[in-house]
Amino acid sequence: MSQRMRELTIETPNQVFGAELRHWRTLRGLSQTQLGALTRDSGSLIGMIEKADRVASRGLAQRADRALNTGGALESM
Repeated sequence: MSQRMRELTIETPNQVFGAELRHWRTLRGLSQTQLGALTRDSGSLIGMIEKADRVASRGLAQRADRALNTGGALESM
């Protein structure tokens, strides 16, 4: 059974990044755990970044761009 995603508040730069990360991840049909495996991060870290509970490093943004084939959309934020 899939979990319902919590609606994100989008007011700060970290929240904007998190929403964009979630957008690309769901567009590609990946779970947080699956994206974490592709970026060599934990699924829980991906979730925390999406909720803006943690700040994404430049390295994570680069790895997520490659894994999600965003054309550099995340790193440029």
